[in-house]
Amino acid sequence: MVNLGFKYKIDDLYIPNGMPTEIVNKMKLLAEPRDVFENGCKQAGTNLELPVTHIHHYKNLLSSYGIEYQEVMIDEIDESYYYAIAPYGSQRGFIGLPQYGTIKQITCNFVKLMPDKVKSDIRNNKCKVLLDGLTEGHPFSHQWTEQLHKILDDEKIPRNSVYYLTCNNKFEFDYRNHYGGENLINLVSINYFELNLYDTYSKYFELDKPKQDVVKREKFFMSLNRAERQHRTDLIKFLKKENLVEKGYVSYWPMKLYLDTNFVDNDHLVSTSDDLMEDISGVKFYENSYFNIVTETFFYEDSLFISEKIFKPILFKQPFLVYSSPFTLKELHKLGYKTFSKIIDESYDTEMDNLKRRSMIESEIKKLCSLNLDELHDVYLSLSDVYEHNFIHFTELIDRGLDESIYRI
Repeated sequence: MVNLGFKYKIDDLYIPNGMPTEIVNKMKLLAEPRDVFENGCKQAGTNLELPVTHIHHYKNLLSSYGIEYQEVMIDEIDESYYYAIAPYGSQRGFIGLPQYGTIKQITCNFVKLMPDKVKSDIRNNKCKVLLDGLTEGHPFSHQWTEQLHKILDDEKIPRNSVYYLTCNNKFEFDYRNHYGGENLINLVSINYFELNLYDTYSKYFELDKPKQDVVKREKFFMSLNRAERQHRTDLIKFLKKENLVEKGYVSYWPMKLYLDTNFVDNDHLVSTSDDLMEDISGVKFYENSYFNIVTETFFYEDSLFISEKIFKPILFKQPFLVYSSPFTLKELHKLGYKTFSKIIDESYDTEMDNLKRRSMIESEIKKLCSLNLDELHDVYLSLSDVYEHNFIHFTELIDRGLDESIYRI
């Protein structure tokens, strides 16, 4: 049994650890305390984001692997426990760092907000601090880690009592490479989105349905893009320049490209769902196009982050190219998946120069789009061994056993 300890509770709602005192007091006065998490966690009047949110991602991870947990008040527990915190968004506000850009966060110091009992229990090896960054792939930042070290050291909290869960598969390497091997926090990389997407689609899809004959499709490719990112803008400009937009299903709200999905502009990017069910609206696009141009969250940034965007074409048996950081395909291979080097020159995956990597991907897109649909249909059929393997490997996720990284927590 995993015990998750909390300082505050209002009715049946456990208040996220690290929540600024003024927000806790505000929640106590509200008829529905959960209202503070509406509108992307922005607070009316200040338009500032909350620095922390609920730890539902870590709880989802435990539930998916059948690990029992319970939420308890810190003052009522005698056993060992986790003091879990889910930093929100940029993950800067909760350690007192200001946020750059148009969206600002409330800043606080989560260590100073810890009850004295928690600090004592940490020093006595009865409590561990868990930072739930499971859905984020923020690049390693010396400024961020220096600030985290400082606020821990100021309160005499041992660094090795802190576990930072991240989706950036190279954060630990960069962190240890920068600091060496002594007096560090614990870094745990987990491919959370593979598990999250598996959970969602296993609820709503018949994963073991028999194979069906592949019918000819009307579009060459698809590329669904939401939040504005420079590499996504670059892709759309390329597709427009080469007159390829009409050959695919393409969405990107900043450049007014919309499909029949559940968002049309930036105000609709915040989901109220606890899973990815809202994204199932794109099924018809997967089933009527031959390959997928995946634009991951990061391309120019130094992060190795794999989100649900890659696992969706795997689920729908689509070949794909990936606009992402170097070695993304290599990381997929480590997870047991195959990619499509039989028809795609995947050397772009090892190219460190961002502009060259982007150009190499664009060349492969042009090559595939130079075929006619009959030729592309035949190419698609020739890749069945790869996408069938990937589909089966994905559906056997739970049978593959626990992600070994979870044992490090």
